[in-house]
Amino acid sequence: MIDREAVLAGKLAKMFPDPTVRSLVENELNQYGVEEHERERTRVQLAILKVAGTCIERIEEWTDIAKRDYRDVLASAEYPNQLTTPTWKLPSSERKAIEDKDAEQYRRWIEEK
Repeated sequence: MIDREAVLAGKLAKMFPDPTVRSLVENELNQYGVEEHERERTRVQLAILKVAGTCIERIEEWTDIAKRDYRDVLASAEYPNQLTTPTWKLPSSERKAIEDKDAEQYRRWIEEK
């Protein structure tokens, strides 16, 4: 099982080595998960980092998107190919290949040091 808290801390340290900038990013990410309906806080915060990269403006945008519907951020981060491909029209073997590709790219990003 993935220790998402540890992964998030590591990603923040790597992506934002300047402690002042990292603190700003953490404050922005922490805007998500304060309301009862804002679920899976750490998973969504990781997804925001994955799709926004190191652009603070994009982190703000994706945090706002997550506050409206966190599933949009998760889909973009964890299932990018499935999100852009009409997989329901494909044979199961092709659909599975796309699913595997998404899972592998997310795993690589999570494990990236």
